Amino acid sequence: MNLLSKIWKFVKAPYYGPIKANNRLKAKLFLSLLFWQLVLAFTAGMVMGLFVTFFKLELGEHAIREMVAKNSFLKIFFLTVVIAPVLEELLFRAPLGLFRNKSFYTYWFYFFTIAFGLVHLMNFENMGTAIWFAPILVSPQLIAGIFLGYTRNKLGLLYSMALHALFNLILVSPVLILKLLKGVVS
Repeated sequence: MNLLSKIWKFVKAPYYGPIKANNRLKAKLFLSLLFWQLVLAFTAGMVMGLFVTFFKLELGEHAIREMVAKNSFLKIFFLTVVIAPVLEELLFRAPLGLFRNKSFYTYWFYFFTIAFGLVHLMNFENMGTAIWFAPILVSPQLIAGIFLGYTRNKLGLLYSMALHALFNLILVSPVLILKLLKGVVS
């Protein structure tokens, strides 16, 4: 069974069950999870962008633009690649360990995944409009939440933190490079 099939099966009926594998297999799984998380979240982001454009939604400025405009390269890097992944994983994935032997693990997995997505609605300036289209607007974060939850479940909390950090690093790298180049040119 390929990885996406395993994740889909897990999403339909989440349960606690870490894998027992050597570090080489864990690294291979980790990199595969990163690849598919990027592909699916990017695709969802494109669909979301088309949706926003097609329906001419007025969402205001995205919080990332303001953060980039007001902060240094190092601060942006530290906030997006270190602080956010660690805090968000502690808030949204660490508690799953408390419910690993419970019959309602499934509900907690869904709760934390959806909460993770909804928290990212705060990135939009016009929350009044954004809330009505929440599932579409935060679909990239919902997908990321599924992958991060699966990673937490199968590999552990440190792996989900690392996956989150690497995912954010890849997404913010173009902005960081431009910010760095702008500083060099100025």
